[in-house]
Amino acid sequence: MNSQNTDVILLTSDKLNIKQIVLFSKKKIKFTVSERSIEKVKLAREVIERIVENKIPSYGITTGVGSQKDYIVERSVMNDFQHQLLTAHSTVMTNSYVPDQVVRASLLIQLNLFCSGTSGISIETFNKLIARLQDDNLPLSVDNCSVGASDIVSLSQMSLNLFNKSIPLPNGQELQVPKLRDSDKLENVVEPQPFKLQPKEGLSLMNSNSLTLAQGVLLLYEIQGFLKALDLVAAFSLEGFRANLTSINQNVYQIHNQAGQVQSANNINSLLSFSKLWSIQEEARFVQDPLSFRCITQIHGAAYSSYDWCSGIYEKEVNLPVDNPLVSLEDQNVYSHGNMENTLLALSMDTLRSALCKCIRTSGERIHKLHWPQFSGLSTGLSQGNGMASGGVQFLNLSHLASSSISHCGYLSNPTLNQYQGQLADGVEDVAGMAPLSISCTKKLLDDGWKVLTIELIIAIWAINYRNIPVTSIGFGLRSLHNLVLPLLPIGKEGEKVFDTRPIESILRDYISDNQ
Repeated sequence: MNSQNTDVILLTSDKLNIKQIVLFSKKKIKFTVSERSIEKVKLAREVIERIVENKIPSYGITTGVGSQKDYIVERSVMNDFQHQLLTAHSTVMTNSYVPDQVVRASLLIQLNLFCSGTSGISIETFNKLIARLQDDNLPLSVDNCSVGASDIVSLSQMSLNLFNKSIPLPNGQELQVPKLRDSDKLENVVEPQPFKLQPKEGLSLMNSNSLTLAQGVLLLYEIQGFLKALDLVAAFSLEGFRANLTSINQNVYQIHNQAGQVQSANNINSLLSFSKLWSIQEEARFVQDPLSFRCITQIHGAAYSSYDWCSGIYEKEVNLPVDNPLVSLEDQNVYSHGNMENTLLALSMDTLRSALCKCIRTSGERIHKLHWPQFSGLSTGLSQGNGMASGGVQFLNLSHLASSSISHCGYLSNPTLNQYQGQLADGVEDVAGMAPLSISCTKKLLDDGWKVLTIELIIAIWAINYRNIPVTSIGFGLRSLHNLVLPLLPIGKEGEKVFDTRPIESILRDYISDNQ
């Protein structure tokens, strides 16, 4: 980030981070491009121009692409070929439009990668890309089009407004393309002019994983909050169960010194500050609790460690150009390669998703134990216990709802890495990383995970209330959320009207977001 102004990201191709991308996607921060990046873009373009001028056969520069790689493109049609290439690769199949926040993040990542000077785009196109993003002139694009070897279709669609085109709207009508300007005329907005892309630029504009990376980065930011929610809600369950806190004693996690476990244990210890539950001899009901309570920090810790590995990979990848072929400024040559293949992105996200699923499943076990009389020591389903056949969380079917979402999570946790069926482009593209599918499954799993945590939170607070524990006796870090949720619980009024957990889920999400 530009040390002179923390409100501006300085794009250099090697320092962009997840937090900056998230802030920019929300329009909370701006960007500029380093002078060195501009120099590198100009130098790389000279390499491409030499290849074109000398008619050297080079993939995507003087030849076709994909299965048509062996066909020469004549110089007289090279410029038109760029437009045809992008238009042809923009085929629309669904109405799953990419949200503006994701498009914004994707274009920032793409521009950052172009700053490396390894793509060979012209300075004119580079300036046009800068101006488009600074003006927030976002193109339309649809999702679910990539297998994990460049986001070819979606990025082609995002490039159309550079030359006054767009994909059709759902009703088939053409979108009126907003006016564009050149970045070296920042004070002027000009009428759209015919803009001609140069040789290789069509391929460069579609040849990266910037959409996948944008979706992954924004999801990772949400997961960061979800991990905090896991610890927060588990702490409520420890209170509601009157659990034995020896399992999160400092001696326990310092001896088993795994970074993720230590992080989770520190979080929960902080949340439970000033809790009466620390008076173990008076409050803990069992010498040893069920594993879903006793192993919280070990299980959450695995998710923290998986997150650190996955986020480190994604944060590095947003600074690593994968344009094929790449331009080497060192020896002035171009090289064909496979850096766009994103197995590592898929593998790390698959691993993180699996770890999150384990946390969600464990949450489900605590849900049952909190209202299971043999474990909770309370009446069946936390009902009033007056012999009536109604009341309590069982009467509201909360555990059934949680189990449904947990089952979804179990299905979604399956690895995506080896789901690809090859032989695209007449057998040329016979492997792919499947990172887009991995991210999509993780997003869906997270949506179910929030629902499960909401139900655990409801039942834990219900149990706290059932035990007549005053809010001043629970952990200091739990008290404000407890006071927000408790009035929304239909305790003693079950069956009078339909109970809606959605407002409580919104409160939980907002609480985490406000403290992230």
